[in-house]
Amino acid sequence: MNRGDLNELLSVQDFPCVSITMPAHRTAPDVRQDVIRLKNVVKQATEMVDALPDRAGAAATLANLLRVASELEAEYGTGRDGIAIFASPNVARRFELPFPVPERVLVQRSFEVHDLLVAVQRSARWLCLVLAEKPARMFHGFDDHLVEVRGYGFPLFYGLPGELAETAEGTVVSPRGRERERPHPGGHPRTPNFGFEPTTTREEYRKHFVKSIDDALGQYLRFEELPIVLVGVDRQVSFFKEATRHGSLVAGIVNGSYDTAPAHDLAALAWPIVQSKVVERQRDRAARELDAAIKQRKLVTGLPGAWKAAHEGRGAHLIVETSLQARARMGEGPGDIVLLDGGTTGPEVIEDVVDDLCEAVLRQGGDVTFVPDGALGEHGRIALTLRYALPGEGVTTAAA
Repeated sequence: MNRGDLNELLSVQDFPCVSITMPAHRTAPDVRQDVIRLKNVVKQATEMVDALPDRAGAAATLANLLRVASELEAEYGTGRDGIAIFASPNVARRFELPFPVPERVLVQRSFEVHDLLVAVQRSARWLCLVLAEKPARMFHGFDDHLVEVRGYGFPLFYGLPGELAETAEGTVVSPRGRERERPHPGGHPRTPNFGFEPTTTREEYRKHFVKSIDDALGQYLRFEELPIVLVGVDRQVSFFKEATRHGSLVAGIVNGSYDTAPAHDLAALAWPIVQSKVVERQRDRAARELDAAIKQRKLVTGLPGAWKAAHEGRGAHLIVETSLQARARMGEGPGDIVLLDGGTTGPEVIEDVVDDLCEAVLRQGGDVTFVPDGALGEHGRIALTLRYALPGEGVTTAAA
């Protein structure tokens, strides 16, 4: 799941929109209970949709929901901490999550993505690219967990003329380099030579394949530039480094043959290499944007000021210390909040104002970065850069 996936879900306005999240487990025997829980939440959602008066929309949504649930059930057994399913008349998406989520079943006019938005932004995000031929795989890292990317062209399979396509779902790259075809279950013969003369060399084929990997990587990076760890033998890594347009994002290399290594093993190898660089990259970017916003007088700090500006649609980049939490209630003026102590209760209380603020900024196309505690001490532990400042507005500070 990347920012592109989240933006797609945020843009959907349809009915009915089914949003399901549920916790999951990585090991037996709990995994078997997850399958039962999945069936139960899908049944609950089905009953909720069946009760709706819009039969055409309900039927299309249920068809998508049941298809996605069936795919998930068939694949159960891989490690994950949570699951999310989104279905509507025109959408059928499922995500394996490396962080826990509450069990929730909702039917609305839009998808409920609050938990996913905030959890994704709180994670250190990076990519692990396994440079192999059968197949090349990519994983999205969330802290020290990896989730395989299935989409954007991945996984990519390579083969010489006359060989059979792989049976697993993925993209088959022909030696033309730009020609791609989806393998049919059971495999199928490829056309001999693919339009090449017999003198075409294996090295030329590999160059085309490496370019296709880089093109697929570029599609994924359109939404968010992330540091990358390359995994492969020296020759494969050298080929890729010579051809890639994304060399500036390479944060490290794991040398060796890990073509079929599971996500857990790859994470154990790659996370120590990239961990400090991800944190450093986030901290440096936040510092640069804070300095620029201060000079342009496009910064508000502290929770009340950031909340007001974000709900006016002016938030560009929210920068928050990792452990900051607060409760609040709405104030008397438009967009005003009053921070509360831990003992205050009632229906008017916003239990996690920081998470709600993060969601507001992200829904408006802004960005959120979490930084180590203490990094924003002089700014009330939270700062929001602005798309524009109001007349007479400067850098404002309010207590967090």
